[in-house]
Amino acid sequence: MAEESQFNESLLYDFAKFLTTLALLMFGGVLTVTQTADRTVAKPPVIAIVVAFIAIAGICAVSAAGKVAKVHLSFGGERLTPRHYLLAAIAFLGMGAGGFLTMWWKTL
Repeated sequence: MAEESQFNESLLYDFAKFLTTLALLMFGGVLTVTQTADRTVAKPPVIAIVVAFIAIAGICAVSAAGKVAKVHLSFGGERLTPRHYLLAAIAFLGMGAGGFLTMWWKTL
């Protein structure tokens, strides 16, 4: 049973690292689109919202990885678990990806 728990934690940690990497790649994509797109397509408020969603997703993913990494060090129950952070990361990454794809589509 202990091995299964460690296996699940390692999957959560790897997934959190993957989401962090994905957020960084999307942030680079947004920066590329903003440099090449017309200002009428990539409006600053839209860019700010998309970047905020991607940044929040990255922060949630890093927080989840940190919680998983220190799970054996804490003895008390925590209010937010790594799964909460991962679900938030996926939600914000989805919103950021939708905004990014909309901007990218308009630049074509």
